Amino acid sequence: MTTATPWIPFVDPLYAVVPHLSQWWFLAIFPMLAVVTLVYRTIRLPPSTSFVRILISTFWAFVICLAAAAVICVGLLVFYHIATRHLPLPIGLIY
Repeated sequence: MTTATPWIPFVDPLYAVVPHLSQWWFLAIFPMLAVVTLVYRTIRLPPSTSFVRILISTFWAFVICLAAAAVICVGLLVFYHIATRHLPLPIGLIY
């Protein structure tokens, strides 16, 4: 991609436009989770509840579930490499 062509989301990777952000792409999940939490709780809550407290607790529940899923995936990766004797483990694949 040259500098004269525009960036097209979902077609061109973002790191082609901004190379120094390719290491930090996973941090974009936090604003996305905040927006999903906001929309979900706005639709599902009755008007008389404490919105901020429930919004924060739901956001942290999402973060904890995603962290648990990441730990499970890394554990499966490590188990695969141990079970198939692909030692040493390529640490560069984990992060």
